Amino acid sequence: MTFTVDTTGIANDQTVAISGDGTGVATATVTGGKATFTRSFDSTGTKNVQVSYGGSAIAQPAEPATATVEVGKITSTLTIAAGTPAVAGSAVPLTANAGGIPNGESVDFYVNGAKQDSAPVNNGSAVYAGWVPGDAGTYTVQARYAGSATVTASQSMQTGVTVTAPINQTATTLVVNPAPTPGSASTLTATVTGGQDGDTVAFTNHGTEIGTTTLSGGVASIEWTPAAGQANQSYSLVARYAGSEGFAPSASAPETGTVGRIQAAVTDVTADATATVGEQVVLSATVSGGEAGQIIEFRDGDTVLETVTLPASGVATAYWTPTATGEYHVTAHYDGTSTTTPAQSPQATTVTVGLKASSIELTGPTSSSVGSSETLTAETTGIADGQTITFEIQGEQSRPAQVADGKASIDWTPTTTGSHTIRAVYAGSDTVAGSESVELVVVVDTRQTTTSTVTASADPKTGVPVTLSATVDGGAEGVDVQFRNGDQVLCTAQVGADGTASCEWTPEQVSDVAVTAHYAGNETTSASQSGTATTVSVAQGDVAAPSGLTISPATPTAADILTVSGTAPAGSEVTVFLFTNNSECTATADASGAFQCELGTLPAGQHELNAYALLNNEQSGTTTLPVSVSTISTNIELAGPGSIQPGETADLSLTTTGIADGEQVDILVNGEKKGSATVTGGEATYQWLAEATGTFTITASYAGNASTEAATSAPLTITVDEAATQTSGVTAPGSVTIGETVPLQATVTRGTPGVDVQFRTGTDVLCTGQVAADGSVACDWTPTTAGTVAIRAHYPGDATTSASQSPKATSITVGKTASRVALEATDSVVVGGTITFTVTTTGIADGQTVDIVVGGNVVASPTVTGGTATATWTAPATAGTLTATAKYGGNDAVADSESTPVSIDVGVAQTQTSAVTASADATAGEPVRLSATVTGGVTGVDVQFRGGTDVLCTGQVAADGSVACDWVPAAAGAVSVIAHYLGDDTTGASQSSTATTVTVAEAPDTEAPATPAGVTVLPQPVTVGEQVTVSGTAEAGSSVKVTVGGDEVCTATAAADGAFTCSFDATETMDGKPVAVTATDAAGNTSEAADGGTLQVESEVVDPVAPTVTLTPAQPVAGQPVALALTGEPGAEVVVSAGADEVCSITLGQDGKGSCEWTPGAEGQVTLTVTAGEQSVTKTVTVAEAPDTEAPAAPAGVTVLPQPVTVGDKVTVSGSAEAGSTVTVTVGGDEVCSVTATGGTFTCSFDATEAMDGKPVAVTATDAAGNTSPAADGGSMEVKSEVVTPTEPTITFDPAQPVAGEKAQIAVTGGAGEQVVITHGETEICRVTLDQDGKGSCEWTPAAQGQVSLTVTVGDQMVTKTVTVRAADDDDDDNPSTGSLDMGSLGGLFGGAGGTGSSGSLGSLSSLGS
Repeated sequence: MTFTVDTTGIANDQTVAISGDGTGVATATVTGGKATFTRSFDSTGTKNVQVSYGGSAIAQPAEPATATVEVGKITSTLTIAAGTPAVAGSAVPLTANAGGIPNGESVDFYVNGAKQDSAPVNNGSAVYAGWVPGDAGTYTVQARYAGSATVTASQSMQTGVTVTAPINQTATTLVVNPAPTPGSASTLTATVTGGQDGDTVAFTNHGTEIGTTTLSGGVASIEWTPAAGQANQSYSLVARYAGSEGFAPSASAPETGTVGRIQAAVTDVTADATATVGEQVVLSATVSGGEAGQIIEFRDGDTVLETVTLPASGVATAYWTPTATGEYHVTAHYDGTSTTTPAQSPQATTVTVGLKASSIELTGPTSSSVGSSETLTAETTGIADGQTITFEIQGEQSRPAQVADGKASIDWTPTTTGSHTIRAVYAGSDTVAGSESVELVVVVDTRQTTTSTVTASADPKTGVPVTLSATVDGGAEGVDVQFRNGDQVLCTAQVGADGTASCEWTPEQVSDVAVTAHYAGNETTSASQSGTATTVSVAQGDVAAPSGLTISPATPTAADILTVSGTAPAGSEVTVFLFTNNSECTATADASGAFQCELGTLPAGQHELNAYALLNNEQSGTTTLPVSVSTISTNIELAGPGSIQPGETADLSLTTTGIADGEQVDILVNGEKKGSATVTGGEATYQWLAEATGTFTITASYAGNASTEAATSAPLTITVDEAATQTSGVTAPGSVTIGETVPLQATVTRGTPGVDVQFRTGTDVLCTGQVAADGSVACDWTPTTAGTVAIRAHYPGDATTSASQSPKATSITVGKTASRVALEATDSVVVGGTITFTVTTTGIADGQTVDIVVGGNVVASPTVTGGTATATWTAPATAGTLTATAKYGGNDAVADSESTPVSIDVGVAQTQTSAVTASADATAGEPVRLSATVTGGVTGVDVQFRGGTDVLCTGQVAADGSVACDWVPAAAGAVSVIAHYLGDDTTGASQSSTATTVTVAEAPDTEAPATPAGVTVLPQPVTVGEQVTVSGTAEAGSSVKVTVGGDEVCTATAAADGAFTCSFDATETMDGKPVAVTATDAAGNTSEAADGGTLQVESEVVDPVAPTVTLTPAQPVAGQPVALALTGEPGAEVVVSAGADEVCSITLGQDGKGSCEWTPGAEGQVTLTVTAGEQSVTKTVTVAEAPDTEAPAAPAGVTVLPQPVTVGDKVTVSGSAEAGSTVTVTVGGDEVCSVTATGGTFTCSFDATEAMDGKPVAVTATDAAGNTSPAADGGSMEVKSEVVTPTEPTITFDPAQPVAGEKAQIAVTGGAGEQVVITHGETEICRVTLDQDGKGSCEWTPAAQGQVSLTVTVGDQMVTKTVTVRAADDDDDDNPSTGSLDMGSLGGLFGGAGGTGSSGSLGSLSSLGS
């Protein structure tokens, strides 16, 4: 009975507990507000079922609810029917069709109100076959069922049955001909006296029906062929006439006897004609009619070679291992059984056993590396343990190894690179032939090495040596290992004997240094480096104090700005200070450690400078340097006009050295101080007014101070004259370049126009100009050297004017001419290729040279011609990227310059490998010359000729680029060959652009077949007219010819295994002549003749035929007839005796055959003696006990539950069957399960599939003797498709109790890909399509507080979720996990019968079915 619980407020997957009456599940799971469960009741009456909910973390428990149901009995029904025809004196079966009555329950059968007997219900019916009405007339029949505790009683309607009186009594006789034998048909003929044609006659054997037919002309016949399992088994055949209305049924007397034995036959043995000592020989023979499990003996004469058990296939196969050489004549023997006759091969098969062959398969690597230990293994066949295998390695001494478990191995460590050819050779023994393996070619490369990560000594600091170590696995002792930081080599070590390398590195600065070890490799080992860098974190060590302090200038004065230089740790901040006046400067030491800082001026006197270095917050000690500062040397140069007129002012110009700005210089005229001039920027001016004529001596005098010396200028003589002239200072640009035209200008006051004025530097006249009318003078000067030039203008005077010069020189800086160089170079080239450099120059004269610098080295110095310089240079032998610049060193007149760097990629040289050419007429097994040409290749580099990935052969590039090698193809066919140049450090690899197809032909067969072996000529001697058979082995498929005395007598073709058989009839003329056998192959090659010996032919002699006896069945059964088939001389009298008792005596017919019958009395060994005249033979037979041929009864009480069943559910079939029998259940004829009936009952289960729906269930029982019962009907299967419940949607909130006016996240789950719609009343809140995980989410902002009922819709499914929306200021401290459901929300779980309040209500529980 199915119950459904309606729940409210209980989440999906929660469970409710079930208790009360009945049996079934203890819990049910809530899904979508419902929980469904079933309950079974084993008695009638009022039943109470109770459901309760214990609550959860978010829901309160609920009061239990109880449902009350009334359970009544199952209603039963009966109908009855009688079999036809109903004839007095014959059994009339009564069948009751039962509805609602379980299998095994008894139904009572009544005739005319009187109970006859009972029959059990089986699959809805009960059959009673024991009613035999004595008289004709009308009878009333009824079926009654008494009922049970769970099923109501019932009875059928009374049904009338008319029984007729038989009109004719019948009699039936049976004839069986011939006697039954397995596999042979016997005709069973029933003769019915008084019967009616068209009526049915049934034939049975031991009560089991074997066939039916209809009566015709008073006779009914069928054919019965006993099965193999019935051999030598008893039979009891009965013919039953069924009768009809007016004709009484009748049955024949049983025809009994024993089914004959199966005639067995054995073929000749199939075996290889030749074999080897110690190797298995497969012996095979086919036994027809034999019994599986019996022993088959393979014999050489009377010696048993092997015995095997005959399999069900009838093919007996033995594996015989000969231990000695020679010829073996093998036959197969089957001894027969109680049901089968003995048999043996008609003739022997000759097997010639020779010495054992051996073979070696050499395995090992095809590639290796120097120093790698490789295992070479020779897997042997036919070579005994302890024998010696020699490994021959090209270029090395042979090495022996002992065979153990069929293998011999050595460890080989190659010491040189290249291809190494290896063979494994066995010299053979007295009993085993020698052999050698196919050559193994191992290409040895440099040994692969692995360099470990670097380890560094602890606590690394600057200035302190750090030990760096690494281990090179597979490296060579003494090879360099560089420890690097990127490309910077920190230190270099050599690999030690233990594979380690260590060196010391002194870090210079604080940093994290990523150190890797780089093993350089050599001719036998590959280069390698650390897989990952080791980070060495260098801390600051002791900071060295500054050293090598110097000052500049070396002998400073108080006016000098003092620069301090020295050396300190690179990157350190150096501070230089003087305590006495707080002077201080700082500088940072550069990468080389040099530093320089400007301390400023110091007062004259003795001082001690102090310096310290600060690096990474570590301060060094202080270094001192004594410094002596002298007073400032001073100098005054006084300039002014040489002459002026009275009343004019002479502009005096003072140039000072060492005198500070603001200092006063006195002006003395003829020793008398006239005034003072203030020094500004090393200069001062003073105007002296000439009041009288004459010559005046003017000096400038400086008094000096503590730091500055006193100084007096040289005297300046000024003539005050009425005719005096004045020449101004020179006007000119402040800086010019060599070769530039420079205009020089001055003014001569009161000079005479046209008088020359020289512009001089010192005494050198730069140019000369003439005084113009306005007193100006100018000329152009072209400087030729660089430097600073001080220029004055000199007016020489004339007859009317005095000479004068510029009072102060004008300084002009002359610079060198600028130059520029631009470099172009070949941007990419192969190693060893030519690089062309082109330099374009500006400002560089022809004949000058420009340096081409590559990698810091000058590689060429071309000469400039017409603004261009070119050069060529051969690229280095190593590939990489080069950086080149052009540099001009300049000269006295032209400045130096340098170009922008250019990059040059140097790559390996490109090569080209031609297509392969092959020598003509390539033939399998013969060398084929493969050739190619490598353009641009390096002499001696390998070229592999490959067919796909297989290397056919390897050659080396010759000086002319050609390469060739010889390849020996193993088999015929087309091979696509490509040449692969492997390249080296300077040349790139290349291969043929197209493959060359080499067609390899089969090697011509010129070899004659081997001489036929194992030739036998049988029989020997032979009688005239008898057939002679020549057999042996020859080359498979060859034509074998047999001659006698040179005359061909027969031919045959050797089979795939080489065996041949050829027969001919012997004649008297063949006697004493040699038999020869040759084999000719398809190519026409004929073997040497094998000697078949001399044929011995005898005249025909007629011997009396010995009698024989054959029993059918071969193994007699006690009490059952046995047919004896006798052979012998035609017309002979043959007597068969069993011990002292004569069995039979017959006279053989003209064909020498006869038969008689014998029925053995008891089981056991019996010796039959067959006597014909003076000849007699004996035969011992085993008489068996009569076998069990009775099939078990059909299984009864078969039930198939459940019905109907859902796809995938378990179906159980149960019932009763013969104890110990094997019960097999089929559905629609297909076996679904089987089980052994234990204690007479069985249960067998299987899984229901859709294909079983509507198909019949049948159950059979098979006993130990193999007898199978009739099938019991289990009805038809009712299989329903599996119902897939769609995934019900769920929603959860975050926060669990939403807040009015605030966004809440809604998490949705359901079926993947479904569209979920969430609504509040008529308002859609959101719509979301679920992802592949069945999940989705959306947002909702509730408008107001209170209870809100949301509807979640997915397709046809709809669920409702009620959620409490709290006010915005409601913290809900008492219920932090809002959204929980108490049991009160279960309201109406079962309808409303269980109470009220916070515990909710549990109502009525409705049952869905009964």
